[in-house]
Amino acid sequence: MKTAIFAGWALRSGVLAAATLLLAGCGNDYVSAPYVPTANLSAEGTSSIESIPALRPAFDPDIHDYVVACEPSVPVQLKGNFSSGYTAQSFSLTPGRRFRFFVGTNPEEYSVRCLPAAFPPLTVTTQGPGTPQAQWYIFAPNETVSIPGYGSYAIITDVHGTPVWWYEDPGGAEDAKFFGSQLIGWSTGDGGFIIRNYAALPVTSLSGDLDSHDLQPTPTGTYLAIQYVQRVCPTDCADLSPWGGSAQAAVIDAEIHELDANSNVIWKWRTRDHITLAETAEAGWPAATVGDDIIHMNAVQPDGTEHVLFSARYLNAIYRINKTSGAVEWKLGGTTRAESLTVVGDTRPTAVGLQLLSGQHDVRLWADGSVSVHDNGTIASRPPYIMRYVIDTTNATATVVEAISDTRVSYSPYTGSGRRTLNGNWLVAWGGLPFLTELDSQGNPLVTVNYNLGTGFSYRAVPALPGEVSASTLRVGMDVIFGGTGQGP
Repeated sequence: MKTAIFAGWALRSGVLAAATLLLAGCGNDYVSAPYVPTANLSAEGTSSIESIPALRPAFDPDIHDYVVACEPSVPVQLKGNFSSGYTAQSFSLTPGRRFRFFVGTNPEEYSVRCLPAAFPPLTVTTQGPGTPQAQWYIFAPNETVSIPGYGSYAIITDVHGTPVWWYEDPGGAEDAKFFGSQLIGWSTGDGGFIIRNYAALPVTSLSGDLDSHDLQPTPTGTYLAIQYVQRVCPTDCADLSPWGGSAQAAVIDAEIHELDANSNVIWKWRTRDHITLAETAEAGWPAATVGDDIIHMNAVQPDGTEHVLFSARYLNAIYRINKTSGAVEWKLGGTTRAESLTVVGDTRPTAVGLQLLSGQHDVRLWADGSVSVHDNGTIASRPPYIMRYVIDTTNATATVVEAISDTRVSYSPYTGSGRRTLNGNWLVAWGGLPFLTELDSQGNPLVTVNYNLGTGFSYRAVPALPGEVSASTLRVGMDVIFGGTGQGP
């Protein structure tokens, strides 16, 4: 087991030339990144390469991105075998800026970037014998941060836990995720989402009092988003008296909106039209916990162009709906209705009846047609699991094909995500807990990134697979942000 701690320019042969970054979503526009100072070392004695302050992690020829905790007034010294022998070369860096070096005739770039003081104090642990299958992890450890002095960041690390790209959002970054190979985005915290290129320039801004739980692109170039809508009482009340509640309750329903890139709503689906009050009231959540929030939708997922999946925490259920008719085609978990599926092969002793799922999040559809969900197990008082099912609509069954847990995790109060990588690995943010982990198909942790922010956690963690996002895209994007030609902090 190995632990590393992370707290908080163009042509190889020294030619002063600027790298460029294509601004995705802006046609063929490019911006120039500032010059990055470069050093060339001998191929001999690579084991002696080090820096003051220390490289994090320690130099390894197979690791190409590093950070240092530097101060603008104190140059960083790179020590190694230069043409003049073993000596040091100095680089003056400000937070976010970097230098790079090459070793011998190897064309591969090694990048060293200065961390800001307010950066979360990540601790990274790697374990064997399996191999991580993702290339990058994106997350935003900003929920209920209890340690003062740290900023709200969207962060991309490699599988060694090294921060390679980051952006501090004063408005708060939440639910950070990749949007293809050239874009990333997150909730703005004020009812919208901003999708950016890697120079942090906004490409698409979506608004409309949207809920921050999720935003997903569709196959047709639109977006699925969630909106919470409170009924206006006394003119539009819900009668919860049959279940011990108020006869005039101003309950909060949920809606799924399909938006174009200009935030125009082109399709809408409302829970109040298809889910009865009994279905909510009998799902098992304590009234004191739920209050007027009777649905608490927390994930949407396009299923082709004609269907949508969603997860509703306070219904303990996930649903598939038909966009044309609006009908619920199947339901998994929660109270029984005509469209409910029978689950086959769930061996968890508490996963029965209303607690088949319990406060689940992050329903996702995979290329093989299977469906996964992060089952928190919250009110069932069981550890969280990533559950994956094969759905048989003919026989109305959902057969369990995977149930992934982590022996270090016994309880998950809220949030969470599970994403498949390659060869059966999973990247999981165990809901409400201060770390993410890539696990093998047996639940053995391979890489664990701890945020070390007290109770701070990341709503989700999303991987990028090898080849989906290039290292040069991330590095040059950061160069632009901190070189003054992008919209950086």
